[in-house]
Amino acid sequence: MAVIRRFGVWQLARRALWQHRGQTLLLILVGALISGAVIFAAGYQRQVQQAIADATFAADGPGNAWRLTGLQQADLRSILPSETEELFGDPIAGATVRSSWSSARFSMAVQGTLSWRQDLCDHVVIVTGRCPTGEAEVIVAAEDSNAYGARPGDVLEIGATGGSPQEATVSGVYQARDIADPYWFDVPPVGRSGFDENGVPHANPLYATQDLIVGFQVQHSLEFRLDKQALELADLPTLSAATSELIAQAAQHQGSLTTSIPDSLDHIAGERSRARAGLALLLTQLAALAVVVVGLLVSVTLAAQRTELGLARLRGEPTALLRREVLGRWAAAAGLGWALGWLLGLGLLTVTSGQLPGDRALPVSPVLILAPGLALLLLLTAMVPASRQLLAQPVVGLLRAVPPSARGGGRSDLLIDLLAVTVGIGGGVVALQVGTDSVIGLLVPAFAAIALAVALHRAIGGVAAVVRARWSGRPRSSSVLLTMVLLLRLRGSRIMIVTICLATAVATFGLQLLLIGSAARRHIAEVSTGAAEVFTVSSDPATVLRALDTIDPGRATGSAATSVVVVTRRVDEAAVRGMFVEPNIFAHRALGAGLTVGQPDWDAISAPPIAPIELRGDSVELSVGAHCDLRATEANRTGTSAAVGLELLTARGRPLRLQLGRMPLAPGPAQRLRQPVDCADGCRLLRITLEPNGPMDGTVSLTGLHAVQNGRPMPVNLGQGESWQSLPVQTPNTEVARSSAPGGLQLTVRTGGTPGGVQHAWLPGLVPVLDAGNGRLGTNPTIAAPDGSPLSVHPVAAADDAVPRELTGVAVADLDSVLRGGAGPVGDRTSVQVWLFDAARTSEITRGLLNHQIRIIGSDQLSAALAAQRTTAAALTAGVIPGFVGAAGVLAALGMALVMAGHRGVLARDLVGLAVAGTRRRTLRRSVYAAYLVPGLHAVASGVVAGALGCALVIADLPLVPDAPAVIGIDRALHLEALAWCLAGSAAVVGIIVLLGTHRLAARSAEVLRTSR
Repeated sequence: MAVIRRFGVWQLARRALWQHRGQTLLLILVGALISGAVIFAAGYQRQVQQAIADATFAADGPGNAWRLTGLQQADLRSILPSETEELFGDPIAGATVRSSWSSARFSMAVQGTLSWRQDLCDHVVIVTGRCPTGEAEVIVAAEDSNAYGARPGDVLEIGATGGSPQEATVSGVYQARDIADPYWFDVPPVGRSGFDENGVPHANPLYATQDLIVGFQVQHSLEFRLDKQALELADLPTLSAATSELIAQAAQHQGSLTTSIPDSLDHIAGERSRARAGLALLLTQLAALAVVVVGLLVSVTLAAQRTELGLARLRGEPTALLRREVLGRWAAAAGLGWALGWLLGLGLLTVTSGQLPGDRALPVSPVLILAPGLALLLLLTAMVPASRQLLAQPVVGLLRAVPPSARGGGRSDLLIDLLAVTVGIGGGVVALQVGTDSVIGLLVPAFAAIALAVALHRAIGGVAAVVRARWSGRPRSSSVLLTMVLLLRLRGSRIMIVTICLATAVATFGLQLLLIGSAARRHIAEVSTGAAEVFTVSSDPATVLRALDTIDPGRATGSAATSVVVVTRRVDEAAVRGMFVEPNIFAHRALGAGLTVGQPDWDAISAPPIAPIELRGDSVELSVGAHCDLRATEANRTGTSAAVGLELLTARGRPLRLQLGRMPLAPGPAQRLRQPVDCADGCRLLRITLEPNGPMDGTVSLTGLHAVQNGRPMPVNLGQGESWQSLPVQTPNTEVARSSAPGGLQLTVRTGGTPGGVQHAWLPGLVPVLDAGNGRLGTNPTIAAPDGSPLSVHPVAAADDAVPRELTGVAVADLDSVLRGGAGPVGDRTSVQVWLFDAARTSEITRGLLNHQIRIIGSDQLSAALAAQRTTAAALTAGVIPGFVGAAGVLAALGMALVMAGHRGVLARDLVGLAVAGTRRRTLRRSVYAAYLVPGLHAVASGVVAGALGCALVIADLPLVPDAPAVIGIDRALHLEALAWCLAGSAAVVGIIVLLGTHRLAARSAEVLRTSR
């Protein structure tokens, strides 16, 4: 008591810290690791959630705004919520009305809009003239000036909804300075000039001063852009409430609010929930390991002070004062650990703050200080009952060289092991039942590891007892026998096995999540993009194909770097889209094609492998004869005839209809029909048509088809009857059969007077398609052809999963099958794309397209899709898995070091006794090494099994694997190579720690032997 009064509790604690500096260092490291992990987890969760919000708003920049429209500008400003200035930038006011205009140079009425927009002249380039400044002045777009002849100084007659026509003078011609300028809110004044399918001219907006747009039914607007840099997580509820309020207010004032902010907020809420669940999953696994290590730390640290505490009790020191000394030592070490962990956690947060989307500053909040302090307070609290239990022992128990726990065993150990296995198995079953939505559900790998570890410890003990009994009398078995004895004597190996097994399970589980999630995100990006880069071009498919055959010679040799894909849409967005591909390239080169569509029979949708009928010349002649039963009235019997026509495809891919002439449907000699044709570069014969002017029933012979070039007739072989087919859409009550005839073709025709004919099999009748439309094709299905016309199709295969890029809701056809029938102008809702599979050739391909006068109007890149996947909650959370695995490894290493440190005093005396008895030092060292290494390696193997088992059981519900459309098949299979690497790496770490611990033990034994002499 005098000693404590003299020095004080904290002075004694400081002396104890230095005296047991090895254990103190371990205590500081554990405290630093725990506090650092808590600080980093608390801060990183906030960083991730803010990054999710920033990335979501950045991905939908144009939509994350308010576009408020109504009939009165004043009404719009009066209904704005009070939070508008805090959340949004300055508004851009505007007004627009649907209108038409005409001029002396162009008499047709050009459809468009008459508009005013705030600060317009700062965002357009005036090509000629000037910006409107006075009343009744307008500026026209450069495209409209070229198309319709409007020039500065011209007077336009403008008619608009809700007002009388009026005149305005063109003051200038404009172009948008930058169509990507945020000023335009993603609706720049381009792309509307030209004629529609009905020949009606349309124009880009006609801009005027505000005073001209008076007296019309004007739609006023206010556009606000969200201030994303100033938007914090705490502002999201305010933004949601303000948006909902404005939607309701706008409806009451005959206005409307256009925004995608509610959808973005819903997405952010879902991603934030996934981020919280993902971090909870990782921290729960790490916390389970930390609890084991902390318990071990308490046990070993107190056991090391048994002797000095016993001597203090002999000197009469009060138990309460000794307990305060122990807790003071722990508090000092924990305080140092907290400080180091705080610096470590803030350092990691500083690094991550510069790497996450949004480039936000380091989040500083009271949680970063209170959370680790609370964790370390719990650590100190765990010391109280342990120290109380230790100091409650009698002095003789404290002074024993070997504590009872190191010698114990028997039934108590068996009951503890049975209880641990039962808890592990039962906890795992309960965790699977409750799912990953609860904390218990996140502990499946931990429960599996505990059950396997305790069972393994019991099995190792049983094997060691059997081997010791059988090898006791054998010669040359001292090393093996000593190893078995040590395995039985080191009762503390149970906690070491549990620690190693749990840490390895945590590491295996984390690495599997990292690899599966990374592969899933890449797969989603690849299937969603389809190629390394996808260019949208302004040209027709036939022209693009011809250009690519020149630019990319590998297309002819099977090593294509490019492919043409055409996507068509109908006005009805719910209708199945058309997707026209090159199957021989698409099936092997499109990203995800081999994995997602289940390797369908691509040959089934390929164009028929039949040679076309080709002809070249300046005219065509054909002999036609008929043998018919006219079945007509006497009045028109002699006048019944049929028009014979040919449908050709020119070398430029344009359809050409040729009427050869009419033939009488009456017995008589064959007639030779001849017509000029523009086929100097070659044509292909698609169809032969008959259009009778009355009923007919008989045969028509078509022979002697010739193409005449410069007066020289060249015969054209019509082939066999089997190479021809009826027209895909035959007129009702019309039947046409075909058969071969000498030198030509014979048709058997039965019709009531409606047209009929035959089509060469080189041109498919009903285009075969791969159905990925979710059963929406229906009966007699049609899709939009590249020119926008209806195209009859025939489903011959189905896609159970996603089609690259379009995913689902499409019918995939061979582009060649459609182009064989001719390529008209590209439809308004048709997208012609060039898929580039080799990103290294981007500049070469783009330069080649421009050289062929093919303009690129848009592009999507795989790298951009991958970058978008990296901003998901799954990816951001998975980014901490390497640190999570590293922390688990450090905790396991500390646990092993603590176990070996706790055994050091007991083993040192035992080894000294064996050395004095004549056992060689090499045998002693080998036996000790094996006694630790054998259970350690078995624990590693069991941990890998537990981690893999836990991952396989819960992977389908884990938030660290990204969401994807159901049609994208996510492969959640375990990565076996990762299991092998985890096994090898963990085994190497265990071997190194055991080697270092054995070396320290040998040094300790030598010291004991030296001091005992």
